[in-house]
Amino acid sequence: MKNIVLLLIFIPSFVFTQVKIYKGNSESTFDCIYTITDDKIYKGDSESNFNCLYTLANSKIYKGNSESTFDCIYTIADDKIYNGDSESTFDCAYTITDDKIYQGDSESTFNCLYTFTSDKIYKGDSESTFNCLFTLADNKIYTGDSESVFNIKYTTDGVTSMKQFMSIIHLINL
Repeated sequence: MKNIVLLLIFIPSFVFTQVKIYKGNSESTFDCIYTITDDKIYKGDSESNFNCLYTLANSKIYKGNSESTFDCIYTIADDKIYNGDSESTFDCAYTITDDKIYQGDSESTFNCLYTFTSDKIYKGDSESTFNCLFTLADNKIYTGDSESVFNIKYTTDGVTSMKQFMSIIHLINL
């Protein structure tokens, strides 16, 4: 499984003018790992077409600076995310309901991958401190249920919710 497999269902909540994600407790240009605009995610502190990792358009996620059906990674429809340019039940990768993300076309507790609150994300169908993966506070993303300077994983200049952050992290870890 990828480092953090979270979803792109939050594309409609991507109302960014520009957001940058930095390594650790830094806001230096040299530590910028991703730049996000309204419809594109770039590697580093760049908006060059050559550095475009993903394009977000028409409820679809495309690889690179493309909107070709051949480059479509995911299709988002209602509360489902499908692999590729498809809306077939067989291609359903994730189901999203309330503040939970499930694997496949399911809402079973056994298939629950993540639970969200306003400032935390938990593994599985849980809100236990022991299952807390990340905490968002003061434009910093901390690992676990901690706001210690030693647990700062990323610094942002515009991510306002765990859902936005996790959808970005999912794209990064594809």
